[in-house]
Amino acid sequence: AADKLGIGEYLPLSTIYPAAVSDETKMASNSNPSPLVEPLTTGQVVRYVGVAPALRGRWSPRKCDTTYIEFDENSYNRSIDGQSAAEKTKISETLEDDFVFYLRRSVGMVEHYRKVTANDIKLAGTTTEGGFIGSANKVKIYSRCP
Repeated sequence: AADKLGIGEYLPLSTIYPAAVSDETKMASNSNPSPLVEPLTTGQVVRYVGVAPALRGRWSPRKCDTTYIEFDENSYNRSIDGQSAAEKTKISETLEDDFVFYLRRSVGMVEHYRKVTANDIKLAGTTTEGGFIGSANKVKIYSRCP
């Protein structure tokens, strides 16, 4: 409670709420995991374990052989100018509505890929516990590679 007021570092909790210290300590040691972040969706939503089949494969904003994002059954990897990321990004589930693929990276993070056409997607942003954060790149559209 003191931290909410911004004075927790100046006053010990026992000074402000002497009777509540043991309850606060118990709650901190038994803290629940972060709540599951659920993005705002539109219409009917289909859930897939891992990556949705419609996303699997390679997508690129320009040259499919050097700059791309490649989705497999339960992760994706990026390559920029022929340099692949060291680790794949794991995806536990995909939610799909009429307009967006929502890729769950963790309990507290979901990436949004907007459907531009049947063969084009665009990173729209990310939902976290703090809310939606739009993508900084407003123009990059990924097209399905042959």
